[in-house]
Amino acid sequence: MFILVEPQAGGWGAGADRDGENAQVSIGDGETYVIPVEVCETRYGVLVDQFALHVTEGGAGRMRGGRGLIRDYRITAEEAHVTGTFGRNKFPPWGMHGGHDGSPNYIEVIHADGTSHRFGKTAGYRLKRGEVARLVTGTGGGYGDPAARSLEAVLQDARDGLITPHMAAHDYDVDVTQAARHDPGAEAGNEVIDRAK
Repeated sequence: MFILVEPQAGGWGAGADRDGENAQVSIGDGETYVIPVEVCETRYGVLVDQFALHVTEGGAGRMRGGRGLIRDYRITAEEAHVTGTFGRNKFPPWGMHGGHDGSPNYIEVIHADGTSHRFGKTAGYRLKRGEVARLVTGTGGGYGDPAARSLEAVLQDARDGLITPHMAAHDYDVDVTQAARHDPGAEAGNEVIDRAK
């Protein structure tokens, strides 16, 4: 028997002068901690298939909303029961002054036959060995018109993996090109972003 309880860090909203924080836990969670992957896999009946920033649509702005997390727990015990409650699962955090809304939180269970179900809240949902409980936290809302975000900031977001080339084009009107041609200081083969003409 085991009980695995931990807070789920999420993305915070942007401010007038700064991007939102990525993957932060509310101070209200007090003495609860994010458990290291190695500890989870040693003490509990799970494997952590992924634990990464959740790069998804949402949060674009002159100041970008912070990214949430995506974490997959693959059940290695004979069975497990998942209980969780996420706010902001139907209505994403809002953007301000032209910034885009963020993205919702959700729990997704992925069964051995490939079917999956999403919830904002669930209690005692049974999973068998090999099935996955995916916990996803949202991106915070953006602040200000995305067209006003500096090219340097968009470039850094792309290099840091916080936006995809599609997001750069769709949200910021920028295009991905070869770095060697447009950024002599970049390593060959890396991508760089330029404003679309």
